[in-house]
Amino acid sequence: MATTRDPFESYLLKADNLFQAGDIVQAGQIWQAILKKSPNHSDARAGLYKVKLYFDARATQDGLIPGQEALLAPTPAPPAQPAPAPVVSRADDIERLLRDGCTLFDMGQSEDALKKWEQILELEPGHQLATAYIQDARKDLGFLASPEPAAPAPAEMDPVPEPVAKAPISQRDLPERIENLLRDGTQLYDMGMAEEASQKWEQVLELAPGHADAQTYLAMAKREREAAPAPVPAAPVAAIRPKEDPDVRLRKAESLLHQGRLEESAFLFQEILNLAPENFRARQGLRQANGLIEARQHTHAAPLPAMYPPTPPVPWAEAEGLAEAPAPMALVAAEDAPEAVEPPATLTAPPPVARKGLEIPKLLRQLEAEIPAWLKTPVAIGSLVGGIILLNLAFLWFRSHRKDVLLTNAVVDFRTTTQGQLARSMEIADLTDNATTLRREAESLLESQPLFAYYRGQELIRLNPLDGPAAKLMGRAGQLMAQSPGFGKGSLKEVEKLLATGDLDGARKMLLNLLQAEPENPDLKARAGRVFLTLTEIYALKERWGDAEDQLKEGQMMFPADKSWAARLQLLGRIKNLRPEERKPWIPLLG
Repeated sequence: MATTRDPFESYLLKADNLFQAGDIVQAGQIWQAILKKSPNHSDARAGLYKVKLYFDARATQDGLIPGQEALLAPTPAPPAQPAPAPVVSRADDIERLLRDGCTLFDMGQSEDALKKWEQILELEPGHQLATAYIQDARKDLGFLASPEPAAPAPAEMDPVPEPVAKAPISQRDLPERIENLLRDGTQLYDMGMAEEASQKWEQVLELAPGHADAQTYLAMAKREREAAPAPVPAAPVAAIRPKEDPDVRLRKAESLLHQGRLEESAFLFQEILNLAPENFRARQGLRQANGLIEARQHTHAAPLPAMYPPTPPVPWAEAEGLAEAPAPMALVAAEDAPEAVEPPATLTAPPPVARKGLEIPKLLRQLEAEIPAWLKTPVAIGSLVGGIILLNLAFLWFRSHRKDVLLTNAVVDFRTTTQGQLARSMEIADLTDNATTLRREAESLLESQPLFAYYRGQELIRLNPLDGPAAKLMGRAGQLMAQSPGFGKGSLKEVEKLLATGDLDGARKMLLNLLQAEPENPDLKARAGRVFLTLTEIYALKERWGDAEDQLKEGQMMFPADKSWAARLQLLGRIKNLRPEERKPWIPLLG
């Protein structure tokens, strides 16, 4: 079964973080606000209990609260016993009873919880938190207020020794001490603990007689106690809730202030002061809102609001001769009275008029009224419908005809392409050389490469033994080979060494030099042919198509009867036209 999430989880976490960071005031306010929304929230109660323990610890460090000196004074050990009874066990019992009572109260067992908290009063008469819980339990049981149970008479105790006089507070620490007491009292008053707050403010008056703020706060707490209704020991009476709770409006005004909506918060604070002029929280909030509004008008940016404004410096902490008597209460109230605030425009402006949507039936009727009368006749309507149908039919016919034309053109293009590819694949390449081509090649190579010119002339004589110009061409080529600088240089051993080292270009040149001396040597011609094929394959892999073609042409001129050299030239042209990834499997066929 899925567990419901606590709606106050984020606020509880924030309060715990503030408490751990030392901001007890903020943490206590958050827990108090949660209890006002959910009075039975156990975590918020436990948080307020930690705040109570914190202030009790502060009270024991800074001085005993009046009325608690006899309870917190140390008790001397009896002479017959070596060690006094430990106080820790009593505190543990009180904490355990308090925790058990809260658990029972959260479970709806108010009577059992009331018994637990009454046991705390038996152990420690006047325990403040237990007294507050007892009042809540009695209200929950149906009693608006009832007299507290009479505390049992305390057992006779040994004489309490007089407390040791406290060390006087230095003049330098006096303002900080007064500020802390004022802030603690304000927080206790916000949490509904008026008696404890009054004790804090009375300590301020003991340290600084005539302190204006402490006197104002004490007078306010006194008026609140006097205005409190007398207890009615009668049957359970249903509590009458006012129409509008001032605390709700006060919390709303403070929320608006923290959200930066200064005009609205100032207006709500002013309304609260009109009903309760002595409400110090509303007075402080209105003063702070007016200050932030004025700061925003000057700087166009509101500073972060503080929870409580700093207390002005006390006059008795100044140098002698500059001290002034505290102002009377009437004068202080007159000086602190906030100015009247006009309600903001956001609260007084009337709500905007609701926007209407489109009325489609009305628009249709308007369009029908604007149509000419002759268009509403049956003839016009029939003509319009017939025209729309004809347009649709014409569009469908055009679309179908266009598809047929595109399909016919595609078929014709495909047929033409296929026939061209088939014709190219069926054509037979002519690998024979005619005499005119051979003679032209021999004359062009006579000066630069007389060896290959000699082979071209030899092929002309083979084709036509009576060709006299071819014989003269061979003789001229032989003379030029004899005059060549590399005529007959090198040997077969040197050729083998060059081949072993991979110098194919050097081996080719040396073989051509040897062939110039012996152009008809079949061994030299066979070695040169193998070198030509190897170089052709290497140049083709490197995509040096021109060099590869030159090697094949030299082999064709040296071996004119071998038609494979011409076929390799045709294959090389086809390989050049292939894509790079398709060339590699065909290149080995060139070797």
